[in-house]
Amino acid sequence: ALSYVNDDAFITFRYARNFVHGLGLVYNAGERVEGYTNFLWLMLVAGGMKLGFDPVMFSVVLGIFFYGLQLLLYVFLSWKMFRNSGAFLLLPLTVIALAIHRDFNVYATSGLETSMFSFFVSCTFALLLTVDKRWKFILAGFCLTLAMMTRPDGVIFLAVSVFYVVLMTAPRFRNTLSLLLAPALIFLPYWFWRFSYFGYFYPNTFYAKSVDAVYYVAGIRYAVLYFKTYYVFGLLPLLALYILWKHVRKNAGKRVPSVRDLALVPTNSLARTSILCSLFILAYTYFIIRIGGDFMFARFFIPITPILYFFIESLIYYQTARSVAITLSVLVLVLTQFRADQFKYWNLVVPSRVVDECQLYTWDHLSRAKEGAEKLASYFKGFRVNIAFLGTFARTIYYLDPPVAIEAETGLTDAHIAHLPLTTRGRIGHEKAAPVAYLRSRHVNFIFDRGKNPSFDNISFDGFNGRIIVYDDSLMKNLQKFPQIHFTPFQAYLDCYIARFDTLSGQQVRSDLEQFKSYYFDYNADSSRLNLFLRKANPSLQRNLPGQ
Repeated sequence: ALSYVNDDAFITFRYARNFVHGLGLVYNAGERVEGYTNFLWLMLVAGGMKLGFDPVMFSVVLGIFFYGLQLLLYVFLSWKMFRNSGAFLLLPLTVIALAIHRDFNVYATSGLETSMFSFFVSCTFALLLTVDKRWKFILAGFCLTLAMMTRPDGVIFLAVSVFYVVLMTAPRFRNTLSLLLAPALIFLPYWFWRFSYFGYFYPNTFYAKSVDAVYYVAGIRYAVLYFKTYYVFGLLPLLALYILWKHVRKNAGKRVPSVRDLALVPTNSLARTSILCSLFILAYTYFIIRIGGDFMFARFFIPITPILYFFIESLIYYQTARSVAITLSVLVLVLTQFRADQFKYWNLVVPSRVVDECQLYTWDHLSRAKEGAEKLASYFKGFRVNIAFLGTFARTIYYLDPPVAIEAETGLTDAHIAHLPLTTRGRIGHEKAAPVAYLRSRHVNFIFDRGKNPSFDNISFDGFNGRIIVYDDSLMKNLQKFPQIHFTPFQAYLDCYIARFDTLSGQQVRSDLEQFKSYYFDYNADSSRLNLFLRKANPSLQRNLPGQ
């Protein structure tokens, strides 16, 4: 019931298909735009496509695979850290909590890289928490490299890991060099390659979503929404304060331990665990809040959700009796299972415009997208048709495979739109609409959107609503053959407009003519109607126009 494939995944699928077909890492042939942020995931999907697998099912299986690996990882980590606790044998808390965490399961089948990215973050966390040999620092650095090549925000965890190694290990210099070995030897060459290939310091999505501009208000709303839903994490500060109070009472009058003292404590100590958990959780949560969160509910919190649970598990098992540990663990699981569904009364979109997309984009939605793409392909047969679209139509675009496709709500796949100045803040990730003039310069025929007010440029393709950007007369006459396609034939519209000339001022006609030219006259030979408009718009030109 939770399985679905996110619309953004289909942008990755188009990149992967073009790569497999020898066009390079491009969304549109010949355009080097880094409209993805999941290079390693994209390469795996492309490999599956090369072997003949359908990318939709392959990405779902791949996500479940990394989901399963992550559960196994926390089975091992809990055993290693808490094997002396009698409660562990009965209740490996983190693993069971993740298995019933609704959104942790959702993103395992979303077609996105979330599950894989989360796995690499957890691997890094586990290695640093249990590090006792130099090779673990090297392996942790390798996992960080894989995380950063899966998603750029993996660099947050690299910074946190370096800080932790410098703060909590000895010898610091050698350990830090070991941690940075893989990023230096693998990630840096990869980064320089992608910079030379695409030409920008950051991926195109960084500019499209204005990640450099702080958006604390939206970020706080996003974080509050997650923690209101999974209020189970409210136990974390309560447990931490209780254990801190116990510690202060027990050690009253003793010297406060220094950082050097902490660096010498055993790797499985509560102090080390608490510091590493806090660094990973707080740093990444601040990053999420700073950039404004996301429009997909819970997605950005998935990588640190296992660490949140493990922190709770650590506080329970280290400092409480067996019976109390079991009771608290059961409470954690019950609260996780009975989360407070924030979307229950908001028709899938809460007031902060965050969406629970697994309910919105069902498998039935995917079937309709395939059928719609097949119909559109039959309508457009024999014509080169370029399409602009809003994100929700990414599925249809993938199956339709037009020669030029432009994501027009933010510019994820288009450098020009992505680098437009941000004028106002709104729904995160949907704040830069493509100018119509730019779409016309790209010879876009139609834009698929959610429907607009009645206008002469509206068009409906048997359920797909949109607008005509460039009225190509030969294409539109062909579309008139299909009774299921509804639009306004523009010559008839112009004739009705011309018939009303006597009621219109020259200024009104001049204003409308500018719009009609960019929509129709600049692309079609219709001098007779154009001359009528020019005469009305500027009577002084009447003697000089053709036909006089």
